Amino acid sequence: MLDATDLKIYKPKYSVATLKKLDNEQIKKVIKELFSDIYYVNCDSYNKTEIMNCLNKYLSHEQLEIKNVGNDYSLYSISDSIINEVNIPFEKNEEITKDFIINQIKKAHKRIDESDYSGAITSAKSLIEGIFAYIDKEINQQQTISSKDDLIKQYSSIKNILNLDPSQKNLSDSLKQILQGLNSIVCGLSFFRNKMSDAHLPQYKAQKHHAILAVNVANTLSQFLLDTYQYQKQRKLLNT
Repeated sequence: MLDATDLKIYKPKYSVATLKKLDNEQIKKVIKELFSDIYYVNCDSYNKTEIMNCLNKYLSHEQLEIKNVGNDYSLYSISDSIINEVNIPFEKNEEITKDFIINQIKKAHKRIDESDYSGAITSAKSLIEGIFAYIDKEINQQQTISSKDDLIKQYSSIKNILNLDPSQKNLSDSLKQILQGLNSIVCGLSFFRNKMSDAHLPQYKAQKHHAILAVNVANTLSQFLLDTYQYQKQRKLLNT
């Protein structure tokens, strides 16, 4: 029979042996399960971020890392860490628009990780639509932008509200160029969605670099729009 000393030696060896039998998808499920709140019910205090950082010290040797995306802890390849993040100003709740945004952020990461590049492009475009809907509803207290409109037309309404139209007078040339660049980003995402995503019959086969570009661009634009909305709201600059 094993005593306490034997168990200290046996448990780590057993855990290592068991983990070695699992494939990548099974390992991901173990990591996801590890961060389930049910295992922390009887803990007086715990910090999932500290647990994540501790595990990442070891996982980095295998070119892997755990990420917290929308309160969902999952395992990713470090090679995909070039995907930037979106810091949304709300938590997961029952509101459809907010829940939709969080889910699209998760889906984009998951789909790239699963090599579903067309699906990732769809999530990138859907995230932008969700951000448009969120800002629209926050400002107007109701949905005024039609989901039937294309991405370019939806953005036309949002950029007017947030004072992002590059045709405005008294704008510096550099700022005009940046705002024109945002127009180009939206047009580009619309093209990606129409030609490469799984929302339609794709005309081109999406590759990983296409998916990462679409997701990064969508995340960057989302963050900029959210930050712009918060900034202008605080200073009562919104064009309503």
